[in-house]
Amino acid sequence: MRAGNARRGAGGGNSFDTVRQQVRELYDALEHGQTRPVYLLSGHDDFQRETVLRRLLSRLVPADYRDTSLTTFDGESAKLGAVAAELDASGFRFDDAPRRVVLVRDCRFAAEADLLVARLESGLAPDVCLVMEVRGAVDRRTKLVKLVEKSGLLLDFPALANDDDAMALLRPRVERAGKMLTRSAVALLVERCGLDAQRLVNETEKLIAYVGRREEITTDDIRLMVAATAELSVFDLVDAVAQRQPRQALDQLEGLLAQQADEFMILAMLIRQFRLLLQARWLLDTGRVDPKLLRRRPFEFHQAITDAHGGTSLLDTWKASAAGLLPPGKQALLDQHYFPLWKTLDQAQHFRTPALAAGFERLLQTDLGLKSTHLKPEHELECLVADLCTRLDQGATVDLDALLEL
Repeated sequence: MRAGNARRGAGGGNSFDTVRQQVRELYDALEHGQTRPVYLLSGHDDFQRETVLRRLLSRLVPADYRDTSLTTFDGESAKLGAVAAELDASGFRFDDAPRRVVLVRDCRFAAEADLLVARLESGLAPDVCLVMEVRGAVDRRTKLVKLVEKSGLLLDFPALANDDDAMALLRPRVERAGKMLTRSAVALLVERCGLDAQRLVNETEKLIAYVGRREEITTDDIRLMVAATAELSVFDLVDAVAQRQPRQALDQLEGLLAQQADEFMILAMLIRQFRLLLQARWLLDTGRVDPKLLRRRPFEFHQAITDAHGGTSLLDTWKASAAGLLPPGKQALLDQHYFPLWKTLDQAQHFRTPALAAGFERLLQTDLGLKSTHLKPEHELECLVADLCTRLDQGATVDLDALLEL
């Protein structure tokens, strides 16, 4: 496995490789008995943040001393005064633990912590250590964070951003097991698991066990052993709708229901995908996206739109031209991971805008039907899928105005 060159842009936080190097240096320092007075672990990657936090605590406070030498505060309810007072209580120990550790989980006072800043500036006893955990990003401009960076250690764990980050996460695990995982295999894993670090690691461990003595983990292994996410299943369902194949679409729906997917969740994902399809259709109709790009494989498409030419990537150009015209945030097609972006643009080639608009009428009818009809929810969805495949242009099969007045 080799990590590619695509990295986060400026302002996007530490790169994954940088964080890995910082973690290695932390573990090396702990092995040699070198500790800091204060540690701050932050970031959106819950799995890696929690993993490092557990290992840090195991080195700072051995298990035999946890009851007497580790004090944990809940950040949501913790008072600054109580935390500061606990930092002063180092002399009251009844064992030979190497240090006392004060841990603040889910820390909420990074922005307004003058009392804690003053306590840290005055210096902690040599055998006292403060560990803070923040779920999400921290503001590096605050006094507390600046103080941690100066006298302690700040580790920020950004969420995985692309296939390169997934490769960097999984590479040490597969290499320790004497296995190989190719770029195409990682890309398929990301397609099936998303950029969820916990699930990627769990599925990789399962694949390592599955291949046994065989060295390479192949894409066929992944297709067999790794269940597709509900999002990927909805892609397959919409593919069948786009090809006007009701039997295949109903099979995909049956698979989702067999996975215990909630009917309202399935409908919500279909609605979301139709919203993204409308955006994709607009990008195609206005000539912003060249359909020739979609003939490339997903990762090749990703490289083509993110490589900067003259300082600006094609993706940045699309975003700039669509600013104020397409929805922002999680509903924005151009802010999706490259695979959903490529897949949705490819699917949109099989639809026309009027048909997608009519599809929204049928989706609305199903939403109302799930909340009011005598039909079973799965039957409502079956009727919806059949209509999307066979009569998409006709929209709702009932008078929506009359139905809304009921």
